[in-house]
Amino acid sequence: MDTADKPADRPADRPADRPADRPADRPADRPGALEAWVRVELVRRIPLFARRVLVVGQASDELGALLRQRGADEIHGVVSSAPAAAQPPASFDSVHQVTLPCADQPFPAGYFGCIVFAATAPYLARFTEVLAGLLPLLSPNGYVLFAMPNQRDRDGTDYGPALDYVKQCVTSAGLGLYGILTALPPEGARVESHYLVSAVRPDYNPLAHALDMFDAGRPEWSLDVLAMLPPQYCADPEVDAGVASDMVLSLLAIDNVRKGDDRLQRFAMGQDLFHRAAYQAPYAHRAYRCHAEFWHRIGDDAMAARLLRSVLSAAPDEATQTQLAKYEVSARHVDDVETTPQYRVDGPAPRRVLFITPPHPHYGLDVLYDGLCMVLGEDNVVDVPRKPTLHGAMRPAYAHYPCTFNRPAHRLTLRETVEALQAGRFDVVLFADLGRTIAQDVVRLLIVAAGDVPVFILDAQDECVDHGHGVMEYLGLPRVAGYFKREMLRTVDYGPEAFPFPFAYPDDRIPAYASTPRPNDVFWAGRSDYGLRRLYLERIEAMLGRKLEGDFPQEEYVKRIELARIGISFFGKGFDTVRYWELPAHGCMLFAETPPIRIPYNFRDGETAVFFDDAAVMTDKLAHYLSHPEEVETIARAGYEHLKRYHTGSARARQFLGWVEQVLERGEG
Repeated sequence: MDTADKPADRPADRPADRPADRPADRPADRPGALEAWVRVELVRRIPLFARRVLVVGQASDELGALLRQRGADEIHGVVSSAPAAAQPPASFDSVHQVTLPCADQPFPAGYFGCIVFAATAPYLARFTEVLAGLLPLLSPNGYVLFAMPNQRDRDGTDYGPALDYVKQCVTSAGLGLYGILTALPPEGARVESHYLVSAVRPDYNPLAHALDMFDAGRPEWSLDVLAMLPPQYCADPEVDAGVASDMVLSLLAIDNVRKGDDRLQRFAMGQDLFHRAAYQAPYAHRAYRCHAEFWHRIGDDAMAARLLRSVLSAAPDEATQTQLAKYEVSARHVDDVETTPQYRVDGPAPRRVLFITPPHPHYGLDVLYDGLCMVLGEDNVVDVPRKPTLHGAMRPAYAHYPCTFNRPAHRLTLRETVEALQAGRFDVVLFADLGRTIAQDVVRLLIVAAGDVPVFILDAQDECVDHGHGVMEYLGLPRVAGYFKREMLRTVDYGPEAFPFPFAYPDDRIPAYASTPRPNDVFWAGRSDYGLRRLYLERIEAMLGRKLEGDFPQEEYVKRIELARIGISFFGKGFDTVRYWELPAHGCMLFAETPPIRIPYNFRDGETAVFFDDAAVMTDKLAHYLSHPEEVETIARAGYEHLKRYHTGSARARQFLGWVEQVLERGEG
C-alpha cells in the first residue's frame, strides 16, 4: 500500500461541500458491499488494542471471522434492515437495526476501540451526521475506518473527487483525519483500487498512547500503533529515529515473553527498523543498543559489539559503553574458511534441472541459472515460467540491471512440463520463487507431477529469516531434499540440510585483469539508508574531503570501478550485496564490512580483500591503504584471481551441484 498524498483533482464547477452524483440510498447491509480483498485490507488496519469493534452497514460471517483473527473479543453490528438484524452471523455478538444517524444507540459511551464501515456509499449523503452520531461510542484512543473506491463504483458514482467531501465530513463531525492509504487490488483483478481512510479524536496522541500501552505490558499493541503511524508524525528525522527505536524496544519486550519462537523473524524486522533509525539519526545510541541486544539474543556478540563500538567512536555514551562491556566478554571473532563438497563430473549430480523461478529479473537466481547452463549444458536447465531476460530480451526498465543473458529458451507449455516431470526427464526440481509470484495451483501441479524427484529450495532473498518451513507448506511438501540460503547467519541453525548460497558474479562479465594505473583512490556509489552507511560515509568523506555520491548508468558505473584502486562495500538490506562481488571482479581492492553470514571460500583479510568490523577500524585501515598503493595492487590482483576461481556463476553452480550430490549420495532426496 502506498500513501495517497491527495485525491484526484476536482473539476472547478463541482461544489466542494458535496460529492458529484451522490449515491441514492441503498440497503446498507447489501451483500458484497465491499470486495473481499478490500475487507481484508480494512481489517488489517484495525488496531490490535481494539478488542471491541462496531461494524457499520453489513454483518457477515466472513467479516466476523477476519475480525476474530485480528483479535477482537467483541463484535457488534448496526444495519438498516430488520431481516439482517434478526439473523445475525454466528461470528457477531449482536447485530442491531439502526437507521443512521441516530442519537439513541444500544451501546455505552466510549465502548468501541474501533468503528469500521463495511459499507460506506449508503451513508455518504449525510456522512457528517452519521459520523457525529457514532462519535460518542468511540473510546478516547479509538479509530474510525472506512474504504471507498478511488475511481468509479459499479453504479457510476465517481468517488475520487468525493474524497475532499469526505475529509470535510470527518472534520465537521468532530474527528481528525488520521491517514489515507491506497489499497491496491490483487494482481490481475479488474477492479478499482480503494482509499482506506482512518479518523481519530482530534486530541489523539499516538506516541503517548503507544508508550502507555508499552508501560502497561502490551508491547505488541504499542508496536502495532507505531507501525501504523501516518507519515506526518515522523517528518522530523529525530522523531522518526525515536519511533523506529521504540518499535525495536517493543520487539525486544515481545521477545522476552515468546523467547525463541519466531526470534529470527523479530530480529529481521528489528534490523529494518534499525536501518531506518541509523539513517535518520546516525548517533542515536538507543537504536544501536536495542539492535545490539537482538544480535546478542541470536548468539552473535561480536556483531553486537561491532555495532556499539561504531557509534561510540563517533559519539560517547555511558549506557552504550556499559552494554558494550557485557558483549565484549563473549564476543568471538570468526576467521575460518568454509568449503563445499566438490562437484564430480562422474558423480550422481543431476543431469537435468527444472528451475522454478519468478518471471522478473533476480540477480542471485539469474546468475545461478547461467552458471548451471555452463556446467550442465543449456539443454539440461529449463526455467519455468520462461523468463525473457534469460533469453535475450532487454526491457528499458532493466537498462541498469547488470545481469541479463541470452540462453536458448525451452518453450515448454505447462502441460508439456508436467508430462516431462511425470516421465522422469528431470533429476532435480529447484524452487526459487520465494516471493510467490507464480500461482500456487500451478506450483503444486508441478510438485505433484515431480513425484519422487528431489525438490530443493533456493532462498536468495534479502532476509536472514528461515523461510524453509513456510515454503514447504506452500508447496504442500512435508520435507524437501535441501534448502539453499543466501543470508545464512553464522550463529543460526537453519537445519541439517541447509546450505549457504551467497551471490556470485557472471563469468562473461569479468574482464581481463588490467595492470594499467588506476587514477582514482576510492569508489563508492549507492544509497545511504541501509545499515551504518550514513555513519561510515560521513567518516570517509571527512577523510577524503569530498562527497561520495552518484547514480551512474551501468556502463559509466563499471568504468568508474575500473578507474579506482579501492572499492567500498557496505551491507545493504541484506549482508550479501552485488557490489561485494563486482568490485574484485573488475580489479578493485575489495574494502568491506566483515559479513556475519556463511560464505564458502570467502576472501581473506589482508590477502584477497580488506575487512573492517567497526567505524574506527574502517578509518584506520582506509588511511593505511590510501598511503600504500603497492599493497592495494597486490591484494586487488589476488582478490580478482580468488573470485575467478571460487565466485563466478559457474563456480557457484559447481558448489551447488556438490551439495546436491552429497544429498543424493545419502539417499535423502
